[in-house]
Amino acid sequence: MTVDIVVGCAVWDRAWSLDVWFDSLLENVNPKRTGLAFVVYAEDQRTREIIAKRSEDFAKIEVMRHRGQQFSRKHLEAEEYASLAQSRNALLSVAIKLKPVWYVSWDPNLVVAPGALSRAMSLKQPAVTMWCWLNRQAPKRMVYNDTEVEFQEPMKSTVLNWRSEGRTGHLPGGEWDEYTGTSWKVQAFQQWALLHRSAYTSCSFGPHPDGEFTKLSLDLARRGFERWCYADETAVSIQTYEEAELGLRKLLLLAGQKPLAAQRTDPQDDELQTLGLYPTGERQ
Repeated sequence: MTVDIVVGCAVWDRAWSLDVWFDSLLENVNPKRTGLAFVVYAEDQRTREIIAKRSEDFAKIEVMRHRGQQFSRKHLEAEEYASLAQSRNALLSVAIKLKPVWYVSWDPNLVVAPGALSRAMSLKQPAVTMWCWLNRQAPKRMVYNDTEVEFQEPMKSTVLNWRSEGRTGHLPGGEWDEYTGTSWKVQAFQQWALLHRSAYTSCSFGPHPDGEFTKLSLDLARRGFERWCYADETAVSIQTYEEAELGLRKLLLLAGQKPLAAQRTDPQDDELQTLGLYPTGERQ
């Protein structure tokens, strides 16, 4: 049976988000026309059980075992994400074998709105990513020098810019209004990539200090493929088990929440701004 789409998922320490990932996937694809490919670490039996339970209706399913141990984030950074690049290239090889029109590299802790995949495809571009904020969290409150303030960790986007030759950096949360609500050309991306057959057969993932997607983005650029961000709607990068337990609908309600850094109003207090604190009642 031929498939229109292959979805590749490297399940690195993400069994806890896989059920809600499947919920999002099924809101975006026809399983009878979709192939799935997974890389799972040898010791991760829970992930295998979830895949077996949730993938029965899909046209193709391939589960590959990662030969190494499930590494910590610190180890991945030390090896410049080489093991994740290896996993993603194994997934890519499934698409090359099945020859679908589209391949989606879709991380297991990222969810998108129903129909978002089709809308991203409608851009008719060879390489598209979804707009998503990493380390999104609800603001916390405290009192600082008799002033009630809010704060949150600085938010960074899955869409990247070149900081220097061959090195990338995240777009900061303060630039929310500049980039959301429209589709635009992007330099590099991570976590989610929609690739046309012309693109996924011409590129690969590889070790890089900024992550294995950087090598993919460099390959696309060198081969003349435009990279686009579909930012008319926002995806959600799930960071904790508690967030995953909220379920798809509640997670998507959080997707459009603006970072505090994008809501500061004038006049600005230099001390508070330096500390990343925001007086309550003074935001937009």
